[in-house]
Order: sequence, then C-alpha cells, then structure tokens
Amino acid sequence: MDKVIDELFLTSQALGELFDRRPDVIRRWAYECNARRLGKEVKKEDSPKVKYYLPDLLKHYLATYYKPPVEDEKQIKIQIETVKLEKEKFLLRKLKEEVYEKEEVELEWAQRLSEVKQALIALQFYLPQDLSGKELSTAEVKEIVKKYTNEIMERFSREGKYTHVDSKRKKGHSPARAKNGKRMG
Repeated sequence: MDKVIDELFLTSQALGELFDRRPDVIRRWAYECNARRLGKEVKKEDSPKVKYYLPDLLKHYLATYYKPPVEDEKQIKIQIETVKLEKEKFLLRKLKEEVYEKEEVELEWAQRLSEVKQALIALQFYLPQDLSGKELSTAEVKEIVKKYTNEIMERFSREGKYTHVDSKRKKGHSPARAKNGKRMG
C-alpha cells in the first residue's frame, strides 16, 4: 500500500469543489471505491470531521467516470496510425537495404579507417627507400608522395558495403577519380 499523506485527506465539501460535484456524490464515490477515511465515524457522513483520501477518489474517478473528449480520442487514433505508418515505411526501407543499422556501418567504416591507418604507418618504410640517396627536386619528392597518397586513397575509396554508389557512374569506374582522370576532392 502506498504512503498515506495526512494533507491529502479532505472533506466531502472540499473534494466536491475539486471534482466539481456535490458532496453527496463524493461520499457515494468514497463508498464505491472503499476510500480511506480519517476522523470519527458518525451516522451522518456529511460531518466535517470525516475526511476522504484524495488519491483513492482520484483513481476511482479516472477508472470509472473519466472519458477523454471525443476530439482527443480522434487525435490519439490519428497519431497512432501515423506512427504505425512511419514504422512500416521504415521497415520497408530496411528490407530494401536503404537503411542500415548504425553499429554495422560503424564497424565497416572502422575497418576501412584501420586500412588507411596501416597504409599511412607503412609510408615510413616505403618513402625513405624512394627518397634516400637521390638528388631529388621538390617537384620529384612531391610526385613520389602524391603517388603513395593516391594509392592509399584508392584503396580507401573503393566501392563496397555502406558506400554510396552514384547511379550515373560507370561500373568499374573508381569513385575517387573524375572523368578526366584527376583526383576529386
């Protein structure tokens, strides 16, 4: 049983004002729901010495007499139907593989990022071999670094799971290259 708070015991007159009902209706409700009482039991329950527990009467009122306005019921039904429709649309998109689970996408892209990280770490072994002991101009060094960078980006930007595929792009055409062969981005 819940904790009883003395301040929530009110007379039938006070409860009648709260519920906008006559005190005799409140007393009938108290009898119907066997509401907790406080005060002396006297023959005349109309006595201001008898107080009824508000939460008991409120539960009884909501369960027995309260009806939401018709407009609210219609609005609630419309909202329920809207939610059901949105859920069905989402499930259909998921079946068509237009929507993916966040965790799956994160895992796939984390694996790709790991590949890029490994390739960048490997540069410390390849670049010194290509650059050491040679008299290279800045342009030649730039070209060597660009070659390795492009190789890494090609591997990273491959087509695959959870990668946007442009329907206009030809099959086998690298997503990292434009039509003229120059790097995009």
